Amino acid sequence: MIHPNITSLYKYRTFNSYSLDCLTENTVWLAKPESFNDPFDCNVEVNEKFSIKRYKRYLKEVGKGIGVPRKLIRRKMEDDIASVNTLTDDAYQELQERIRVSDEISRNMGVFCLTEKPDDILMWSHYADNHRGFCIEYKRSEANYLGAVATDIFKYDSSFQIEAIITKPIIYSEDYPNVRVLDLLTLKTWDPLYSMILTKAKQWEYEKKWRMTGHKGGVRIPSPGEVQSIIFGLRMPQEQRAKLEGILSDRPGILFKEVVKVKNKFALTIRAL
Repeated sequence: MIHPNITSLYKYRTFNSYSLDCLTENTVWLAKPESFNDPFDCNVEVNEKFSIKRYKRYLKEVGKGIGVPRKLIRRKMEDDIASVNTLTDDAYQELQERIRVSDEISRNMGVFCLTEKPDDILMWSHYADNHRGFCIEYKRSEANYLGAVATDIFKYDSSFQIEAIITKPIIYSEDYPNVRVLDLLTLKTWDPLYSMILTKAKQWEYEKKWRMTGHKGGVRIPSPGEVQSIIFGLRMPQEQRAKLEGILSDRPGILFKEVVKVKNKFALTIRAL
């Protein structure tokens, strides 16, 4: 699996009926990107600029890559390129349809966000009810969604397919990813959508986020990995700690930990209970 040194990923939670249901039912929620707090997130525009020369080169590269005879590649060029050295209406509409499809998929993609950092002060504040919530530790392995290189294939139509569920670290950048329209013409790999879904602004880099992505958002799915521990927040009330311990009492393999302050530092550490 990628990044084998990362053996666990974490999810910060507010203590409420929804988070308790997910724990007891051993499920997670795949959110749609429209629910994210970052308006730039998963909102990438496709670069529609290209030259006929580049289009011809693209057809040659794609054809060679999948073993298409040169004669058929030349025929495709003749069909797509008008006598005035521009794309025919059919070829142009094909490109526009690919842009529409990629936009539809990115808007309806299901996303489950995790992090490498269970001891971040800001994330405990933002995502765990000002340190009154808890954090779930999930185990990564090649046998689960968090560590597998790829799972089953989701086919959008006869020529488009992506991995149905895959987990990768977010790419942090000062610039939007450059997704070219030609990359979307014959989507056979995850790469163009990967860059659209998994790129965030550099300002979020401190979060060290990962994303598990699926082709459908707004649904619950089984837990992507084994729950290894529950980490209680610094301000989590004792009665809520006890409730978590109670609802997970039939799963003895789960450890319970707590966050504590590091003396004389603006820092947190985690200790076992």
